[in-house]
This record gives sequence, structure tokens and C-alpha cells, in this order.
Amino acid sequence: MGFPTEDGKACEYNIERLMNKINTKTDDLVHFEEFMLDDAEVCIIAYGSISRGAKEAVMKLRQDGIKAGLFRPITLWPSPAAKFREIGARFKKIMVTELNMGQYLEEIQRVMKRDDFATLHKANGRPIAPLEMVAKVKEMM
Repeated sequence: MGFPTEDGKACEYNIERLMNKINTKTDDLVHFEEFMLDDAEVCIIAYGSISRGAKEAVMKLRQDGIKAGLFRPITLWPSPAAKFREIGARFKKIMVTELNMGQYLEEIQRVMKRDDFATLHKANGRPIAPLEMVAKVKEMM
């Protein structure tokens, strides 16, 4: 009926019902973008507003002879787990960049079952510049 309840059975039923709706429709809910990943040797993972700068970084890296590509999760949850596993198996060099302290990195690590990523995080209210991303990728090469 839409009223709050503290009835444990009702809460459990509704939480499970909602989780099942998501879990059975994950393929329909998950959205992502791949940018220049076909021949890439290094993958940048970025989401949200920072992904625009990451595209610029990919193009600059390619001008400099480094075959970079971008994976941009559009749906953060449910995460694009199958695609993350595919990227984790395909790329030895992955950089994860976020405008926070790496909270989404934990999800990527959990799904890929690895933690050897280069990271670039910033949580000071300023964007991460494409040239900062370029420098970080060049560091890891």
C-alpha cells in the first residue's frame, strides 16, 4: 500500500522482489560505450563527465603512437560485469580514472578479480584534465 513498515517478512519479501527484478533483467539494464577499443593495447575505464576528457586523452595518446581505447560504463549498477571480465582478460594495461577516491574501482576489482590497475583519482571538485590522463597512461607504458 506504500506505507512504511517494520514488518521483517514484508521488508524481506519486497527487497527480494526488487532485487530479482534487477537480477533477471541485468542484460536489458546495463549500458556502456566502447571507444576505439578494437585495436587498443591499453584501456582507460572512465564514467560520467570525466569520460569526455578520457576520449580526448585516447585521441591524444593515439596521435603519440599509443593504441589506447576507452570503456565507459553508463549504468554503474548493476555493473557491466560480463564486459568488465572480458576487458580484464583482454588487456594487461588498464587505467581506471574517477572523480572520487576509487569507490567504483572496488567494483571493477571485484568483478575482474585483479588489482593491478593504474589509477587516477581526484576528489577536490576539479575535473581531471585529458593531459593528466595521457601522462598517467604514458607512465604505465
